[in-house]
Amino acid sequence: MDAGAEGFYRELDLLKALAAAGVRYLLIGRRACVLHGLPVDTFDYDLWVDPESSNLQSFLRVAEPFDLFPSVAPERLREVPFFHLENDTKVDVWKVREFLLATGERLVFADAHARRVDVRDDARQLLIPIPDLSDLILLKRLGGRPKDLEDVKALQALLDQRRLGKA
Repeated sequence: MDAGAEGFYRELDLLKALAAAGVRYLLIGRRACVLHGLPVDTFDYDLWVDPESSNLQSFLRVAEPFDLFPSVAPERLREVPFFHLENDTKVDVWKVREFLLATGERLVFADAHARRVDVRDDARQLLIPIPDLSDLILLKRLGGRPKDLEDVKALQALLDQRRLGKA
């Protein structure tokens, strides 16, 4: 979505509306990295939405008042694992039950959602669900781009540091 100040508040309003509607999703990608404490820049939003039909329909109903519409025809949504919500802004949306990595590892939405970290922003009355560090590392490994692999190293260092702090 848009990186400007107006876009920022609109994005937060969208996340609030998703929570209020009980939509099961995770904020993934670099936005999740930022919320875990990594000093990285990003200008987009990536969401992993539970693909169960009623959840997906709730997700789309919440997006509509924000003038965000799927990049594929509604009748094709069941067929595709990925689409954009777009208009003057864009949100990348993954709607798969699980991701399968080349290593054979699987990351199942229901499991990742159960392990999620809810980041609370009391000033904005917002609760943002993000993957825990281990799951976010798997998602970034899946991306495989150079910046994803850099993020994996930083996230792994953060995870190691937190584990040592708890030891």
